[in-house]
Amino acid sequence: EDGIIFVKGSCLFEGYFSGHWEQGKISIPLDQDGWFKTRDLGTWTSQGLVVSGRADRMFVSAGENIQPEIIEQTLLEYPGIMGARVVARDDPEYGKTPVAYVRLLNSLDEVSLRLF
Repeated sequence: EDGIIFVKGSCLFEGYFSGHWEQGKISIPLDQDGWFKTRDLGTWTSQGLVVSGRADRMFVSAGENIQPEIIEQTLLEYPGIMGARVVARDDPEYGKTPVAYVRLLNSLDEVSLRLF
């Protein structure tokens, strides 16, 4: 539904607990048909389900939806970057803007990275 993954099954909450205590009993967050909204984003392809990120990490910058995981995956393709995390920073002009923090294997060639 809108790119958000829902799951359903008898072993849905085995291994972790995602409910809460409500009026003397455990309330598990399922919809009326028994589906759990994971807040993971994904699409079906010929290879199966491809998970692309989390709906709760997405932010809007200058009217564009930004999914940090996509930027992080791209940064990790660059030689010498061994870790990447993207967060939203408040910006007076764009509302939010992405900021990337990277863990480097060696020194970084900024010109090469910008071209990449």
